[in-house]
Amino acid sequence: MNTKTPIQIDHFTEFYAAVYGQQPFRWQRRLAARACVGDWPRYLKLPTASGKTSCLDIAVFALAFQACRLALHGDAIDMPRRIFFVVDRRIIVNEAFRRAEHLRDKLAQSLETARAPGPLRAVAEWLQQLAHGGPPLDCFELRGGIYRDDAWVRSPLQPTLLTSTVDQVGSRLLFRGYGVSDRALPIHAALAANDAMIIVDEAHCSNPFSQTLNAIARYRDQPLAEGETPRWAQAPLHTPSRLMEMTATPPPQRTGDLFTLEAQDYAADAPLQVRHGCAKPVQLTLSKAAGNNQNQRLARDLVDAAQTLADPAQALADPVDGAPCRKIAIVVNRVDCARETFALLQQRHGARVRLMIGRMRPLDRDALTRELQELFGAGPKTTLDKPHFVVATQCMEVGTDLDFDGMVCQCASLDALRQRFGRLNRLGLAEHARGVVVMASGDLKPKRPDPIYAHALPATWEWLANEARDESVDFGIQALDARLQDLDITVQAQLNITPADAPVLLPAHLDVLCQTGPKPQYEPDIAAFLHGPGRGVAEVQICWRADLAEPAEKMNLTHWARTCDSAVVICPPPHPPNACRYR
Repeated sequence: MNTKTPIQIDHFTEFYAAVYGQQPFRWQRRLAARACVGDWPRYLKLPTASGKTSCLDIAVFALAFQACRLALHGDAIDMPRRIFFVVDRRIIVNEAFRRAEHLRDKLAQSLETARAPGPLRAVAEWLQQLAHGGPPLDCFELRGGIYRDDAWVRSPLQPTLLTSTVDQVGSRLLFRGYGVSDRALPIHAALAANDAMIIVDEAHCSNPFSQTLNAIARYRDQPLAEGETPRWAQAPLHTPSRLMEMTATPPPQRTGDLFTLEAQDYAADAPLQVRHGCAKPVQLTLSKAAGNNQNQRLARDLVDAAQTLADPAQALADPVDGAPCRKIAIVVNRVDCARETFALLQQRHGARVRLMIGRMRPLDRDALTRELQELFGAGPKTTLDKPHFVVATQCMEVGTDLDFDGMVCQCASLDALRQRFGRLNRLGLAEHARGVVVMASGDLKPKRPDPIYAHALPATWEWLANEARDESVDFGIQALDARLQDLDITVQAQLNITPADAPVLLPAHLDVLCQTGPKPQYEPDIAAFLHGPGRGVAEVQICWRADLAEPAEKMNLTHWARTCDSAVVICPPPHPPNACRYR
């Protein structure tokens, strides 16, 4: 006889409150009710600061609910045991992992207390039954730059949360897991593709990966009606498999099975209305930066704009009304421009300026991320007496839980600007918050399209200029959505980045990739299926070899280099990701 407390769908509210000490939003309760009965949406469209990462909590609760229904009523489980939270930004992976750790610890602690059982303990008990005596929930972080822990493959029965990057999960799905031994490749592929749910966050940044995931879902072939011929697989797989994409800015054509906020959600949850309804006035400024010295001139104008936000009374032109900003971000499109801007700001403000670019060592990036989250993280923080600045490239556009009261952006495509200004007044608590968009005159009619934003950059500036009132545009979420609601889809496409496409994943590709012992001599480059052709940037790793002696005096250097190459071929570094030659 089963003595565990049954779980009801409406227990999600009490479960969530026991984990986080606050009530869930209405939209979270709506999604949990759908998830418990297996009705997950294909797309989740939620603006920034909506709490999208709570999908991890919803998925875990739905799994426990279905485990309860299986034991008490014999209902089948279609909620996968492994939940992958995948995003192409390491910062967000780390933030999601900390949330997963918190949930794991709360579940484990609920089993250790002798207090009267509640929904939290009930969820832990039903998950533990699924694990056949293991912990209620495991969680792992899979990304580059950290120690790799493959303990998550030890049991296919263990409920597990995994936060990871596109490269780590995508390479495993395609039998070429980065850092995975050849013997373990099929195991990782099986556990990533079966009894697994993949939640892709900031999906607009990972269009090729989404296309590849859809191709894999087609080749799996879901169970068909009796007597119906499978479309692809000779033996369709019956293990649960789900895919959900989350983004604040989905492409206009993705409207099917779309979950989004309703008017009742705002009426029920005042914090959401404050976050999404607050105004974000953004001034438009045209810089004279052009030609060979465009980055240098643009950097000076960006610094002047940031200085005006920090000290309105000292504006170079007319003094500006408004309280001074103390947490200011400057987001640019080029690494060189970011470094130039950082150097100029550092001359004025010294250690109160940080630089965040993609070209950083993982160790340095992780340390800087912790520092930024402490200083600029959303929520109540220490009041700053003096302005602090962070200069960043596109690596800070999405997902980071940072909240600024001032922001200066180099003009980009409209979807990129919306993501950037999502970090401005994120919680809607800074009434004085404002921003500036600076457009370099050299980008108005460039000789060649911008390598990142192409023709969307000048088109966005033209659209903003037409929409401006007193040279200002409101980038508030609801205000901007209202302006875009009636905008023609063709015009919207011109203002946004054209997403990259992955090559078509054919059955022939999978026939080759599933051969792992030994691997075929010729095989497809999986990076193209994850990031698009020519889009993936391989990281360079340097290995110091103590067994390679320095060249002797008067030694032929060509002969010495060949000797070193031969030694490395015989004894290469263990499992190098995406590497073909070492010296």
